[in-house]
Amino acid sequence: MRATLLQSNALTSQNKNNMKHTSKYLSAMAIGAVLATPAQAVPIVFEFAGTVSQHSVLDYGTGVQLEDAGAIGTAWTAQFIVETDLFGPLQTSASEFGRNAGFTGLPGAVTPSLTIGGVSLDVARFNTDTAMLRANDSLGLVTYPNGGWAMQPDQWGVNFRSSEITPQGIAGVIDFQMGFFDYFNVADLTGGTSMFSLEDVTSPLSFAALPLDNPVWFRDVEYSVEGYSCVLTCNAVNVDFWSLGLTSVTRTVGANSVPEPDTLALLLAGLGGALGLRRRRSVGGLLHPTEARGIAT
Repeated sequence: MRATLLQSNALTSQNKNNMKHTSKYLSAMAIGAVLATPAQAVPIVFEFAGTVSQHSVLDYGTGVQLEDAGAIGTAWTAQFIVETDLFGPLQTSASEFGRNAGFTGLPGAVTPSLTIGGVSLDVARFNTDTAMLRANDSLGLVTYPNGGWAMQPDQWGVNFRSSEITPQGIAGVIDFQMGFFDYFNVADLTGGTSMFSLEDVTSPLSFAALPLDNPVWFRDVEYSVEGYSCVLTCNAVNVDFWSLGLTSVTRTVGANSVPEPDTLALLLAGLGGALGLRRRRSVGGLLHPTEARGIAT
């Protein structure tokens, strides 16, 4: 009997030590999960409005472009919600006109909305969405030996495209984009600009601080729907194009935050449940901590 009691006490002591070890282990797991939880997305919300400056439909087959003069002056409103955590790494390139930079978005990186004349348009109605944050730092006025010249403006903007992808090919394309262009900065004529630099483009979130209301910048919003005809293959047949004159734009930037209270509550509840399970199972044998696997996105 004494040997049995000693053995039981030893097992109880061992179980208590194991419980303490498991408790510390699970506590570390919970804290690690909180610390490893990705920072919440910092969305940039662009809201803009204006009046229609052009609406036309171009038939690719005949080359005839029909102008809708009655649409000019129609009021419109739009919004881009940019999820800054859903873009890939910075991609840069150089050309004879300047340097380009951009971030390509994953599906859902940009959520657009557009209303023209009180009618809401389904901008993202096709089955595949892509988006880009883009910028160009101009070299200014570029001249050629034959006397020609060209100028690429400093610019930045948001591009969204919705495409209908079918076995026959692309069956429809919607492009919706806004841009801010510095066409007429005097500095451009001397081979450089002081208005904008790609050094300011370091991450998708940096687009929250790029020039927005500078009066010398040309601001543009365009919306187009390209129609296709599909039989064995798909071919573009026309494009419905809208040039939307921009009269007002606002930009709202979300704030970083720690995991929400509900998230912490779930983690703590999971920790409590694991400890309860440990207490129940320690009577019949030892509980071995399980491995935790983190998934980075």
